[in-house]
Amino acid sequence: MMPAPADPRVELRPVPERRVAALRFAGRFLPERFDRKGRELVEAPARAGLEARGGVEVAGYDPPGVLPFLRRNEVWIELAA
Repeated sequence: MMPAPADPRVELRPVPERRVAALRFAGRFLPERFDRKGRELVEAPARAGLEARGGVEVAGYDPPGVLPFLRRNEVWIELAA
């Protein structure tokens, strides 16, 4: 169980377990970078003999004050079971 957030604007909700492929990258979140990394990711599961389903999602892990080259971002795509 997760602790309750101190900020009332933060909401925790359960998310069903799933299997995803992820591609990590650094830098600012720019739409063109997301699109490029998303295209790279969409091709990767097929090369590995896996089936992707759904669309590409993005995850960012750092607050805005972190220097761009230190920021950790990922694009995800769900894999078929």
